[in-house]
Amino acid sequence: MKRLLTSFVFILFITLSYAQFFSTENLLAKKNSLYGDTSWKKIAMQIKNDIPINDENDVVYTKIVDLPDMTKDNIFDFLKLWTIENFSGHNSTIKVMDKEIGRIVIEDYVDKIVKKGEFVLSDDVSLKPLIRIDIKDNKVRITCTNSVYYVHNITYTGFLIPSPVANDYQHKISQCYPLVKESKGAYRDTDRKSACKALTMVHISSLQYLSEIEKVLTKDAGLSNDNSW
Repeated sequence: MKRLLTSFVFILFITLSYAQFFSTENLLAKKNSLYGDTSWKKIAMQIKNDIPINDENDVVYTKIVDLPDMTKDNIFDFLKLWTIENFSGHNSTIKVMDKEIGRIVIEDYVDKIVKKGEFVLSDDVSLKPLIRIDIKDNKVRITCTNSVYYVHNITYTGFLIPSPVANDYQHKISQCYPLVKESKGAYRDTDRKSACKALTMVHISSLQYLSEIEKVLTKDAGLSNDNSW
């Protein structure tokens, strides 16, 4: 009984640690460790030309990990348990778990990467990254895709007794400043700071997903940087 309880506490600790790791607060801490007090605009200007955009105009980061002497089934069984432990919360969805084709697909949720709060306007911007893991013998490909910003907007109507009116919008990341000079969607030129912060958070979170899954896979295995698939 004691052993069972210890195992449960250990699994719970791993799950909570992972969820916290991908919180907005921890991503902000990662930003500070990477860039210090550099402004959001300066960071965004540095990275915008390196943001990977596919033919569907989605932001897509990819990492290939070599795992010598590990079979497709071994890798899948390990990742299946890890995925269930870490992505079974109400904010995440396991969309595909297919051992035969060797694929796991997860939709995660990163709440309020940008939060603005004023009396007349409040915009919260969140992400729903899609994490796809393709598995072969000796090899895994990790893909992190972000397509849109999920914007929760609250405006206040009325003069003497303002009433909040909530609206939800989706804005294509690749069509927003600073990836395009003139943004027609989520962020106009009057809100460039928020746009730069949002893009930077997409960049940092995407790299963190790839890095964290790579660490999980290579903890007890050799690693090669072969980029062929």
